[in-house]
Amino acid sequence: DTPTRPWSTGADERDSLDDLRQQLAAERPGELRLTGVPNPRLTHELAVRRALEDGTPLPDGPTAPPAGLEAFHVLGDEHGYWTGITWNTRDTDAVDVVFVDRNRLSGRVPVGTYAALPTSASTAPLSTWATNPAARRATGALVTELREHTRDHLPDYMVPSAIVPLDRLPLTANGKLDRAALPAPEFASAGSGRGARTPQEQIVCDLFAQVLGLPRAGVDDDFFDLGGHSLLATRLIAQIRAAFGVELELRALFEGPTPAAVALLLDTAAPGRLALTTRRRPEVMPLSFAQRRLWFIHKMEGPSATYNIPLALRLSGELDRDALRAALGDVVARHESLRTVFPETDGVPCQQVLPPEAAVPHVAVHPTTEAELPEVLRTAARYPFDLATETPLRADLFQISAQQYVLLLVVHHIA
Repeated sequence: DTPTRPWSTGADERDSLDDLRQQLAAERPGELRLTGVPNPRLTHELAVRRALEDGTPLPDGPTAPPAGLEAFHVLGDEHGYWTGITWNTRDTDAVDVVFVDRNRLSGRVPVGTYAALPTSASTAPLSTWATNPAARRATGALVTELREHTRDHLPDYMVPSAIVPLDRLPLTANGKLDRAALPAPEFASAGSGRGARTPQEQIVCDLFAQVLGLPRAGVDDDFFDLGGHSLLATRLIAQIRAAFGVELELRALFEGPTPAAVALLLDTAAPGRLALTTRRRPEVMPLSFAQRRLWFIHKMEGPSATYNIPLALRLSGELDRDALRAALGDVVARHESLRTVFPETDGVPCQQVLPPEAAVPHVAVHPTTEAELPEVLRTAARYPFDLATETPLRADLFQISAQQYVLLLVVHHIA
């Protein structure tokens, strides 16, 4: 254990510093901890607090501070000691000063000499109580450097929309990242601040703000600096096409990601494509080339799972089976390819699209155990489709316990 020595305060404090100098020079202790050294930066504040608690008159001004803490660093340097200032575990208005012979350190910092915060101390980060302008400047420079580095080394769609410095990552009780506790990024406008010069620029600015969920967007603001990414870019281009009736490529937004740059392209953009309309279908719908190929392989191989595409999803909690079946029904109603069968007449196949209500998958429930689960999933995934009579989507629900399920969806590639 490190030898300790209480610090003497009062009139003989200067003598105490001289005594310490003599002890370090004569005894050359490997380590020495001074306890109860008054913290000069808190002397006046603590005197005011005590006066308020006791109901006595407040002190007029800062009291004469005891020997400055810097004096201990100077003393340590004079005698070849590393000097560290740490908490005093008993008095909030005092610190401990630790001296360690530099010959024992081999260039390392003796972090073990620092005392832990008292258990009663606040666990709030220090940034709650004070600001650190130097750290803010350094953090700002780091964020700028990171943004430039990612732009130089990553494709546009992989560049982060925002970089948010944190004192620490919020963790759950299990030690995993608590995503819900992460602060929302703030996307500040970094444009020139000038207003839109044409109605087209104003409309594009409004569309930028609408897609990004911002109150406004400047005419020179960068879409990706404001939080945009490739999915939002696709949505924005679709809205610009609809608003102006032009054909604008997604690439144009990556090459010129500001409302001003996009507005310049509108005058020379090609007219928008005609909207797709429903045509009357023939009574017998032939197969597409891709469907014809898969149907031929299906007939040649016979029953086979070659083109089965399985997807297993684990579900936890109370399961509303009716709601699950209704959700699958909505998907099937939206996508005709999932409710199409391929009957044949005289060896010639055709497409037959079933009405939505006739094609809702039957969700079969199979009780099983965790140990049996891998094998039953493999068996169900390999079960072949009969394309002439079965829709190319099958659903099976495997129940492991009252609140543990695995949903297996198998789709045939012909869909």
